[in-house]
Amino acid sequence: MNAQHDTLESLARRIALIEDDMALNRLIHSYLSLADSRQWVAWSETFTEDANFDLPNSFGLMRGRQEIYDTCVGKMEGTWKDTQHNIVNTNFQIDGDTATGTANIIFAAIPADGQPSDLYLMGGRYRWKFARTASGWRIADAWEEFFWNNGTPMKEVFEA
Repeated sequence: MNAQHDTLESLARRIALIEDDMALNRLIHSYLSLADSRQWVAWSETFTEDANFDLPNSFGLMRGRQEIYDTCVGKMEGTWKDTQHNIVNTNFQIDGDTATGTANIIFAAIPADGQPSDLYLMGGRYRWKFARTASGWRIADAWEEFFWNNGTPMKEVFEA
């Protein structure tokens, strides 16, 4: 009976890890699709209230959900006619009620005054820290750095 109990506990732990991994994937996919559909309030709620978000080669360090919202919406809204965030190679490490994660991103956008052939592309990497909250997993800390683009300096894109 003891071996069976240990096996059931082990199975329950593995299932919980799988469920947490799936929940973190859903969170990140929501984060991206909400940005693409410009549902900024819901997008900002993917972060904890005291989250940090650092975009070292574009917006810089933002502290707290409100500053993240204000900065990102202020820089993104009106810059693009349409956007598409593509995330690949997600990897999460779960440790109880906290987790870390990494992923690669390719971002494509059509400028606000552009045509579909005026495509802007850039790619980079994400690193995250997550916290389990009463509302489920949330982003507690995010770092995103773009490593390449199709030729436009990033500062010019967001300062135009």
